[in-house]
Amino acid sequence: MSLPPPAPALQELAARGLLAAAPAPRALISGNTDRRPEEARSHWLAALPDGSTVKLTLAGTLGGLPARHAALAAACADIVPRQRFHAQLPGCEVLAEDFFAGATLDAAVRTHANGTILAALTTVARSLAATEQSSSEAARRQEWREWTEELTALPNWRPEERALLTNALLPALYSALATTPAATRWSNGDFLPANLLLGNDGSVRLIDAEFARRTHFFAEDAVRFRVLSSLLRERPDLDQPGAAPASPGLVWHLYFWLRQLQLEATHNNPAYLERVLPARLGVIRSLAEWVLHLDLSGWSVSATTVKSRVEEMRWSTETAGRLILSGWCFPPSYAGTHGVAAIHRDAGLGACVGVMARPDVQRHHQDDARALHTGFRLELDRSSFTQPVQLCAVVEQGTLIPFHSLSAADLPRGALDWRNYPAWAAQHDPDPPVPSAKPIQGPLFSVLLPVYRPAPADLQACLASVSQQHYGNWELCVVDDASGSAETTRILEAAAARDPRIRMQVRTANGGISRATNDALAMAQGGFIVLLDHDDLLRPHALAEFADRLNREPEWDALYSDEDKVTAGGQRLLPMLKPDFSPEFLRGVMYVGHALGVRTTVARKIGGFDPAFDGVQDFEFALRLTEHTRRIGHVPRMLYHWRQAAGSSALAGNVKGNMDEKQARAVQAHLRRLGDTRHAEPAGGHRVRLRATQTPTHEIVRLAANDAVLERLLALAGQSQAEIIVWHTPEVQWSAPADLADWVALAALPDSGCVAPILIAREGLVFASGAVGDRSLMRGFHADSDGYHGSLRCNREVDAISPRCGAIKRSLLASLRTDGAKSWHSFLGELRTRGLHHRVCATVQARLDASWREPLEISAASATDRREFYHPQFSLEGGDYELSRTPATNAALPAKLHFNLEQPADWSRLPRCLIARGWGFADGGVPLRHIRLRAGDCVLHGVTGLPRPDVRAALPEAPDGNTGFEIRGVLPAGRFEIQLEAGLGDGRWCSFFRQTTEISQPWLPLWLRGGAWAELMFFQMPAHPVHAPRPISPERLTPTTARQSQPKLAIVTPSFNQVRFLPETMRSVLDQSGAAACDYVVQDGGSTDGSAELIERLAENGERRTESGGQRPEAGNLKQGAGEKDAQDTHSDSFIPASSSLLPSPVRPRLLAWASERDAGQADAIARGFAKTSGGPDDVMAWINSDDFYLPGALGFVADYFARHPEVDVIYGHRILVDENSQEIGRWFLPKHDPEVLRLNDFVPQETLFWRRRIWDKVGGIDPTFKFAMDWDLLLRFQTAGAKIVRVPCFLACFRIHSTQKTSAQMHSVGQAEITRLRERTFGRPFPPAELETNPTLLRYLRRSAFIEFLWKLGLRAP
Repeated sequence: MSLPPPAPALQELAARGLLAAAPAPRALISGNTDRRPEEARSHWLAALPDGSTVKLTLAGTLGGLPARHAALAAACADIVPRQRFHAQLPGCEVLAEDFFAGATLDAAVRTHANGTILAALTTVARSLAATEQSSSEAARRQEWREWTEELTALPNWRPEERALLTNALLPALYSALATTPAATRWSNGDFLPANLLLGNDGSVRLIDAEFARRTHFFAEDAVRFRVLSSLLRERPDLDQPGAAPASPGLVWHLYFWLRQLQLEATHNNPAYLERVLPARLGVIRSLAEWVLHLDLSGWSVSATTVKSRVEEMRWSTETAGRLILSGWCFPPSYAGTHGVAAIHRDAGLGACVGVMARPDVQRHHQDDARALHTGFRLELDRSSFTQPVQLCAVVEQGTLIPFHSLSAADLPRGALDWRNYPAWAAQHDPDPPVPSAKPIQGPLFSVLLPVYRPAPADLQACLASVSQQHYGNWELCVVDDASGSAETTRILEAAAARDPRIRMQVRTANGGISRATNDALAMAQGGFIVLLDHDDLLRPHALAEFADRLNREPEWDALYSDEDKVTAGGQRLLPMLKPDFSPEFLRGVMYVGHALGVRTTVARKIGGFDPAFDGVQDFEFALRLTEHTRRIGHVPRMLYHWRQAAGSSALAGNVKGNMDEKQARAVQAHLRRLGDTRHAEPAGGHRVRLRATQTPTHEIVRLAANDAVLERLLALAGQSQAEIIVWHTPEVQWSAPADLADWVALAALPDSGCVAPILIAREGLVFASGAVGDRSLMRGFHADSDGYHGSLRCNREVDAISPRCGAIKRSLLASLRTDGAKSWHSFLGELRTRGLHHRVCATVQARLDASWREPLEISAASATDRREFYHPQFSLEGGDYELSRTPATNAALPAKLHFNLEQPADWSRLPRCLIARGWGFADGGVPLRHIRLRAGDCVLHGVTGLPRPDVRAALPEAPDGNTGFEIRGVLPAGRFEIQLEAGLGDGRWCSFFRQTTEISQPWLPLWLRGGAWAELMFFQMPAHPVHAPRPISPERLTPTTARQSQPKLAIVTPSFNQVRFLPETMRSVLDQSGAAACDYVVQDGGSTDGSAELIERLAENGERRTESGGQRPEAGNLKQGAGEKDAQDTHSDSFIPASSSLLPSPVRPRLLAWASERDAGQADAIARGFAKTSGGPDDVMAWINSDDFYLPGALGFVADYFARHPEVDVIYGHRILVDENSQEIGRWFLPKHDPEVLRLNDFVPQETLFWRRRIWDKVGGIDPTFKFAMDWDLLLRFQTAGAKIVRVPCFLACFRIHSTQKTSAQMHSVGQAEITRLRERTFGRPFPPAELETNPTLLRYLRRSAFIEFLWKLGLRAP
């Protein structure tokens, strides 16, 4: 059907009275010109008889457009034009809607204010959001089914593609999309800025309802809005929450392109589809393989590829927790790269940046024009990595093409983490008081202070920091660089008037920081100059420390200190700990910084500061300084505060212009003066990379496994003709590095000794990058990281390198052949005594088949007094100025860890409920003391020391027959790297297993889908954390009966060495209210951890409480130890007597007695405790272990329940699991009591169990022969004796999970034996535990538990 002629149709509408006769309708610009011919449409502006204006859509057939438009307009009347009529005419259809005179949002951003645009976007977002309704999973699946049937029915698919779609891609995509509760919302189906019209008055309308629908998959709107329009990429200021649609994850991009392909195949002409289909299929395959980890072999086109390299990955030194990523990327199949985005699989856009010119990348790709604008630099917050982040190239139409994935495990180790530093500095490095001893003698220091328009408060603080120096022999040479500020002049003149040591000069014209500093240098009269910026601070002892060090090192020509930064509010942060003088490292990064002191004669001799390098003038000055003297010392003290102020590079590194390029020019000039032929180029992040322009002749030698490295190298000196010998041992996975020339050129320098590459372990972390003193540098840091202030990106001097790989001048080896060096360390030391530097070449990395945690053989020959260039993490416990090193980074593994993982069999796919079993021990018969599993942020601790006599029999080197371990817990759903770590009892944690795994997420709840025994037990009766710790939300338990009719309670706490948790247990009893009477006994088993002292203290501090000042009753007797303590007074340490007739209202439990004496175990302690109590047959008893505790109101509720139900003998309730910090980590939801279930398994939470004394007496009390299962034995005997047992639907107490609880390794031996004994006694036959897993009674019970939990989460309580 072709487009009908408009004239007859318009005339017919006028004849029917639907349109006014005049003026004549006017044609409007049509939309999609690539439509199929039969779907062509025209649009007209016309007048109705009432004078209003409408937009007419005329077509041979409109399909579902009229109905969809009407429905959308009804749902969003405030933003969708009203439909006026829909007419069927001969051969055509016409739809009329209110005409809105507005500009598309794409055009409106050029004419309207930002506030108007944001208000319009917010109006649209709120209107669509208001249509959202909750739905069902069945409805969502139905919509998905209908859409996928349309998609797979397209004739464009090849059979192989259709099979991949149906069987792999679409099921995996649905699983990724449907992770939130089902809900629907209205969408116009083509949500684009071009379909949003903005009026002059700020009103807004959403047009084009051809694909309008109420859909479960409305998040696609956000992708469409961002992908098919460049609006938000060009105007990121409009990307505001609540206005622009929030960016969803990459899975929604995959869904969008599949739906877009379906729409294009259905509604566009074949020529258009033929043009775009290969690109669409390539993007779809790329996204599916990256995001869903699918293998789409058989797809008709290859995945869209991206050539890329991530060159830098480091933590920011300006902002804590900010990761800096830089590199380049471009997809060759597209005309160009518009930007780079960081996005989650399931969440929104993290960051998006444009691209920069990279002529070096273009040259590398044979001058391909597409490779020019390919550079990127991203900053991401550490919190972005709660799930993997995908780096994507942004190409035409906003298409995202993934090229690099980063998870938390990939982040640089040893990140600059200064979060502990402010606390450390306040505790261990405060400003010292003025010394009372005789002042230090030393040189006159001339402090040079160039000033130009500082904040007045900052300038005053700076001047005060000089005036308050403990060392008094100083002068301050101030040069005001034509600030033109009366306030600045006033402050400086007032300071000079107060102190004659302050001299000032005012320049008539602004000349820049170098000229102003040179003027101050000309004023200097002291022996040393000290540089100070106008908003920074010298520590009070700075000059005293410099003077003291110069007295001890009079030959020094320059010296520098460590430094940190200070915020506008005065908080110290970002410490920079520096190495001793390292000339090669200085060529790569300005590490000297502040405070810098230089002999005045030397500073003048080298010409002062060069104005051509303003912004990096101190760096260029330091380079020239090293050309004239190497007598440069380091004072390892924090003596300078660099202020983070607006306009300072302390806050924004490149604020003063192209500092990176200036630094490279400064280094290049420095190299030329030295005759060094290398080339300096900017490396980003204020780093300079040195490239070789000439490659010395070299020979690469692979040493044999049994070679003695030094002997072999000395032998090669007489055999090789090359200038440089490069060697590596067999464990180095050698391939000639791309930057080999840089390495051998560095080794060829006259002052180089041995030069090593950075050795990278199999984990992608640094294995070795040299040693200083007795410490290895950068061990465990990420290979792509910046290290610490550039230490992994810039060449540097070290004391020692690894013998596994290196380069050395052949002539140097030849000179040592007869020196008699006998060891690697003495060889390195001999070279150092010659004044040669061992170095690490940062541009070269060599892979090593070893773990970074394995022992490292390198260290310096002697532990010289050098500062380690390492991870600056200050220890709050250490008062000295030292670095604390994390055990994981520096601990060395034993030679070998013997282990076997027996369950699960497949670690590549794991269920959420994990049971991992195996055995292990360390070399030398060292047992595993602890074991844990990591999956993302989830850490599961397991049990070690389980019986494994089979391992002992097979491996005599095993320490004993208890090498088994088990880990249980709930894992997070998703894709993670699983890591198993063993603790050897000395503080070390050693990783021994890694595996990337998929952890499944079931769709149906347990109570609905059934679930196997293991899964049900894990989720319904867990003995492990189920969720992250959170505060407990207890129920409100209110008694309803009169206290006079309530039974008395007797509570016993057995305890042994639980002083950490015992106070909370006791308070949970003694602080209860609502029960008529409660006697409390604590029976300690002779603890040695201070428990007895704690109990005694609580007893002495106990007091009676009354509600309204009533008379206190006379005190009863408190039994202590073997005798009784007389307590006849009525003061605050007295206790409530047993007789309930004397109790005022309300009352609290009393500590009736306590004892600390050896016993025969928990059951014996319980029996002894109850023997101290008394009561009638209807009174109630319970015990609460010393690590558990009751919830508020629990005892009052229990007494009330028994008073109202005299026929009940035993009750118990639901359980709350808590961690060592009393934070909730899970719950047990128990169905009504089932006698058959109790015979099969004990699900009764002991801490919630209460019974009448009559049933206790009837069965003869507790059986002291049980060590673990005494509560199940007691319950079984209660039930056999005819007790009426009830589960009450309330949470009464908390069960604590902690590392020292009794239910650990022994539970797997003694405890399991007792459980087996009870089952065999109950059923009169052997009862294999495997029978439980298929028992229908137990499975029904556990599924009922899951349903009760489901109701509870809905706010409903099951009876």
